Amino acid sequence: MDLTTKAKIQVVKHYINALPKSLPVSNPSSSLNQLLYFSLDQEWVLEIGEEHAVNRSLEIAMQDFSEWHG
Repeated sequence: MDLTTKAKIQVVKHYINALPKSLPVSNPSSSLNQLLYFSLDQEWVLEIGEEHAVNRSLEIAMQDFSEWHG
């Protein structure tokens, strides 16, 4: 294994070790839940296609999340 790959593996190990052991319980109506559990609007799927509907749903959830958490 070359040095670049070893260095990248060390960085990933560092990131993994820094992850929290658990996540806080969130309010079901929070913006975070919109990101984690968004659903597709079937009208959008029919109008603009599944890929664009996914992108649009994520854009909305991200916008709501960024406005909520500044």
